[in-house]
Amino acid sequence: MPLKTLAARSGLAKYGKNNLVYVPGMGSLCRLIAFYSDIPCEEDSWQEPEMMPSCEKCTLCRAKCANGSITPDHFLIHAENCLGFLNQTEPNVPYWATRQPDWLSAFIGCMCCQSACPVNKLYLHNIKDHASFSEEETALILNRAPWDKLFPEMQQKLDGVRGIYSSLASNLSALMEKQHPVGYRHDSGHDLTEC
Repeated sequence: MPLKTLAARSGLAKYGKNNLVYVPGMGSLCRLIAFYSDIPCEEDSWQEPEMMPSCEKCTLCRAKCANGSITPDHFLIHAENCLGFLNQTEPNVPYWATRQPDWLSAFIGCMCCQSACPVNKLYLHNIKDHASFSEEETALILNRAPWDKLFPEMQQKLDGVRGIYSSLASNLSALMEKQHPVGYRHDSGHDLTEC
């Protein structure tokens, strides 16, 4: 069963209008992990999923979603348009997304609707950098080096995203292009798009 569904049906989280689940004390800025056990449960907390009450009259995430994935007449988002979905499933970030630099807001997924959400405002400052990559490691990602050819330390850094490792090259390329458009020259005089 999908982790978002488990979180919502168990009462751990509530859905936002952007179809993400929000956990009290974390907002949507969390990574869900499921555990299972054969210990009998004395209480059953299974319930119908709910939308956060704060979403009822709010439209900020819908306004921020540049490609119209969040619509007023549909509880589920239109995932086929969602950049967060597309940049994890397409072999490359779609051409139309690379022409819209404002849409590329994250290495993995998309943060546009989450950044606009008032519920997340309390937690955005809690985001911490967990890993950094050398030029050599970055080149391996950009060149789509096979997982088994990565350094063990690099595999550790990327372990949480191993399932979508193959899509990181296109996402990283698009983000680098956003930071340094074609023709941008660093102080060294080298065109960064060649690096």
